[in-house]
Amino acid sequence: MDSELLQAIKCRNCGGPSYSDLKREGFYCPYCNTLISWGEIGKLFSTGIRYRHMPVGMSEDGCFKLGMSVAREPVRNAYDADDARLRFASVNAKIAHIDDKTVEAWKDSETIDFMCPDCGNQVCGTSAQNIFECPSCKNKHVKSSVLNGEKYKKELIFGHTFTYLPRNAIPFRLSCEQAKGAISDMIYTFPHIFSGKDITGDMDSIQAVYLPYRLCDLFLLAQTTTEKGSLLIYHGRVNWALPLSVYHDRYLMNALHPWDFDDLSTFCPTMLEGQVQLVGYSRNETQAERARMLMKDMPLLIKNVFSVKEARIDWTCDYPRPHQQEQMMLPVWFLDRQPLGARNRNDHSTRFAVNGQTGKVCCIIDAGTEKEYIIEKTAHFAPQMSDECTLFSPPIPVVGKPGTFQYRPVPVDQALFNKPGLLKRIFSK
Repeated sequence: MDSELLQAIKCRNCGGPSYSDLKREGFYCPYCNTLISWGEIGKLFSTGIRYRHMPVGMSEDGCFKLGMSVAREPVRNAYDADDARLRFASVNAKIAHIDDKTVEAWKDSETIDFMCPDCGNQVCGTSAQNIFECPSCKNKHVKSSVLNGEKYKKELIFGHTFTYLPRNAIPFRLSCEQAKGAISDMIYTFPHIFSGKDITGDMDSIQAVYLPYRLCDLFLLAQTTTEKGSLLIYHGRVNWALPLSVYHDRYLMNALHPWDFDDLSTFCPTMLEGQVQLVGYSRNETQAERARMLMKDMPLLIKNVFSVKEARIDWTCDYPRPHQQEQMMLPVWFLDRQPLGARNRNDHSTRFAVNGQTGKVCCIIDAGTEKEYIIEKTAHFAPQMSDECTLFSPPIPVVGKPGTFQYRPVPVDQALFNKPGLLKRIFSK
C-alpha cells in the first residue's frame, strides 16, 4: 500500500464518516446532511432517463387491440434440455470456463491492510477495491488516484469481451449482513424445504454483484390450463427488468422484481464500496428465453387471481416495448451453493438471490431439472415504491373476435374451454 495514497472521506462540517451516494453524485454525511461532490472527477451528467409508457389500444366495443404482433408463431411451453444443461452448471464454473482472464485478475488482487489514520485500528481489503471502511470508527478512505480520474480496470469486469457497462444503476441499499439476514428469514420460513442443508455455513460465500438488465414495457396473450379448464388471458407489464447476464440464472434474477426506477442514478464503478463484481452487457434475451421467464413467474400470479391450485402456461405471444434508455445495472446479493467441481445433478442444492434495493429474496431449487421451482419472500420492511416501479397487471380472461387481433375481456366462466390446443376463442353468437 506504500505506493498508493489514501484520502479520508470525512464530512467537512461535522467530521463524521461520509458515504458514497450514487444518486447524489457525491459523499453524503447522514449525521448533518452535508454533501461533498466527487472531488476532481467533477460533476457527472444527469441520467437523462425518460419513462414513456404506451398504453394498449382499446376498440370502441371494449376489446384489447393487440395488433399484428401476436400473429407470429406462439412460443410453446416445453422443457429445453440444452438450456437446462447450461443453467445447471454453477456460476463460478461458467465464469471460469468463459472468462478465465477475469477470474485470474480477481485472484491476483493483493491483500491490503493499513492503520486507520483516524483511530489507529487495522483496515483490511484488497487492491480490487477503491474505497475502504474502518471497522472501528467507520470512517471511509478512498484511493487518491480514483479522485484524480483513474478509470475502472476492464480486466476486473466479468463478461469476456463484453465489457460495456450501462451508464445508469440503482445503488445498493442492502448491506451484506442484511442480505444474509434475508436468506436466514427464508430458511426459517420454509423449514421443510431446507431441512438437512447447512446453508448458514455457506453464508460467507455471498457476493455483491452489479448485473446488466434492460427495461421494457410488455403485453402478451397466453393460454393457461388449470384444474378448472383452459382459458386465454391478457397480461401487461410496466418497467419490467429483464436480466442480460449469461452467467447468472435468468429465471432466478427475473424473480427479484419489483424494482423502483425512481432511484436510478449515474453509474460510477470507481466509487463502489467494498468488493462488488461487475458483469458486462452480454446480449438481449431471445423470444424463447423471454417466454420461458414468463412461463415461470406467471403461474403463481394466475393461482392467486383465479383461486386455482394448478396453473400451467401452454404458450405465449408477447410484444415488448423497450425504453429509450433501456440498459442499466441493478444490485444483487448472490449465493450459489453448488460445488465448483459438481459432477452430477445430485450435487446441486440451491441458489439464492437478494434484491439489493428492496431486500426481496428468491431461491431456485433444483435449477436445470424438470422439477425445478422458485420460492420468494419479500422483506419485512420493504421500502415504499414510487410511481416508476415494476408493475404487473392481473391476468384478464379474454376471448378472440373473429377475423381480427382484438380480444374482449369476459368473466372467467365464459373464457374457460376444454380444448388446451385451441389457439383462439371465438365470440359466441
